Parts: sequence; C-alpha cells; structure tokens
Amino acid sequence: MVTVSLIIAAANIVLAIYTAWYAYITRKTLRLAERQAEERTRPRVLVLLHQSRQNPGFAALRVENAGEELALDISLSVEPASYPSAVPGYATLGRLPVFNTVIPQLARGQILETFLLRIPHTNPTDPSSKVVFSANYLSIGGKPYKERYEYDLRVFAGLRPPKEPNAE
Repeated sequence: MVTVSLIIAAANIVLAIYTAWYAYITRKTLRLAERQAEERTRPRVLVLLHQSRQNPGFAALRVENAGEELALDISLSVEPASYPSAVPGYATLGRLPVFNTVIPQLARGQILETFLLRIPHTNPTDPSSKVVFSANYLSIGGKPYKERYEYDLRVFAGLRPPKEPNAE
C-alpha cells in the first residue's frame, strides 16, 4: 500500500512540474505572438531620401507610413540641423517647417514628399556629408515609437565612402 502511495505522490509531483513547465512555455509563446502581432500591425514611419528625377544633383525627402496602423503626432528631426538647405528662404535643414511642426497623422500608405537638399560634390573621405533623420510618433493606442535613418550623401553624388576601420 505504501508503494502505491509513493507512486501516486511521485506521479503528482511529475504532473505538477510538467504543468508548470507547460504554463511557462505557453505564456512565453503568447508573449511572442503578441509582439509579432504588434510588429505586423503597428505604424512604421519611414524617412527616405532619394535622388530627385526632376532636379539632378538634389535629393528629395519622403515621409511614409509603411505600417498597418495610423501614425499620430509625428515629429521629425535632422542632424546636423545646420546642414545647408536647397529650399529658398531656409538656409539650413533644421529651419525647414517639416522639422519644426508636428504632422498630426499619417495614414497607412500615405506619403509626404517634402523638401530637396543639394547633394554635395565632396571629397570621398569627408565625413560631413552624413545626415541623420529621426521620426518620433505614436500609435492609436498611444505607444511611442522612434525611427532613425542615417544617410551618407556621398553615395548620392556617385562617390564611394571609405570603409569604416572595423568593417570587414
């Protein structure tokens, strides 16, 4: 009789351990599924720089919501803000209205073509041709997001930037 009780007690302990492990794995799988669903459905504001077809020697900035959800309260920034602007009346990129006003919303798939900037004809080793654009925005649920895009304008000028010291 004692042997049967020990077997039942051992079986219960094994069952309790298995149930706890299964609950842990299920919770972990559920969290992963929630993160994947959020990544699929969240807004995703892209700040893209592309060569202008109409104005050779210039690059145009495109702001696009490539996500599935509405992006709210989008604020854009540029580093260095002192980079020269090609827009008449604005000496530097940091003074352009797109970097000093909040875009109230950007719907899924909506694209804003904005300013032009002159592509420098610089020395390939000149590091001053790097520009960073950032976008801060909210989802419908109020969750904040930040995207950061770094561009080396030497590429747009047809120059090949030097390799980074640690690059292979």
